[in-house]
Amino acid sequence: MVEKNKHCLYITLQHLGELPGYHWALLLAPTLKNETADIGVRDSHLFQATNTVNLDHPQKPGSTVAAWHYEDKPANSLRSGNMIGRILVAKFSSTVPVTDLAKSIGMVVKSVRVVDDDANWTCRIWVEEALDALRALGDQYAVIPEVTYGGAVENRILEFGNEAMDKNRNSRKDIKHAKDLPHKAARPLRRVLVGEKIPDARESFLVRHIDDIKYSFVSW
Repeated sequence: MVEKNKHCLYITLQHLGELPGYHWALLLAPTLKNETADIGVRDSHLFQATNTVNLDHPQKPGSTVAAWHYEDKPANSLRSGNMIGRILVAKFSSTVPVTDLAKSIGMVVKSVRVVDDDANWTCRIWVEEALDALRALGDQYAVIPEVTYGGAVENRILEFGNEAMDKNRNSRKDIKHAKDLPHKAARPLRRVLVGEKIPDARESFLVRHIDDIKYSFVSW
């Protein structure tokens, strides 16, 4: 019997106010319909590289930010108020609690490098390398797409971010639940034949994976 209501691992995009681009992070959450609408409840778990100032990471001299550092913590998608959209990259059995699965994921991604004082290194690179580390585990992680700096999948995610920003800005509907956020899913389709031409369509964006797997970006 096919299990429903699986936990979901997302790439999340958050707007940066007046600054260009997006903050990238990973979020482990219950299946969408089971996520809470109460922003006071942290039923998800966030993994990220951040340069946000806090008690443990003070502002760098001559700067308005802290040094880049790894962080993972219980979270709620709507609590920050600046999340604009999510891309599904993997699903996991709900027989394991989110908290336990978050510990397993954290043990892997906390070892992903964090680079400071390099203008070319960002949270986006951290997410891409964290996805590589998780995909290398195989099994249920094997479906995670390869996202590379400057690559086709990364570009499509950035396009999705722009589309999500426009959608949220022009919508008359308040975002009261995670399901109200724009979503995409990077789903494995089938093996690619050697030399096969990969189509490139806006809502069915197929890319070549290093393991010859096709991935399609589809709307929810």
